[in-house]
Amino acid sequence: MSLLFIGMILDLISTYSGYFIAYSLLLKIFTTLFYVDICEKRLAFLILPIWLINNISQIQYIYYRILIDINLYDNFFFI
Repeated sequence: MSLLFIGMILDLISTYSGYFIAYSLLLKIFTTLFYVDICEKRLAFLILPIWLINNISQIQYIYYRILIDINLYDNFFFI
């Protein structure tokens, strides 16, 4: 349960800082799998897709910010 709490704390951190996304995503997958094995399985299967969708949207936002910073956003139509 404490690992799940750590994953949630890192989720809050990664919301405000893109540097922790990869680390928190790996930890969240680990804690969710740990939570599936040890604790209630139904809640964990609900939490994992929410965490992954949250991190994918954060990664897309950082990609968008990088393209804006290097002035390439207007040349890409697939975002």
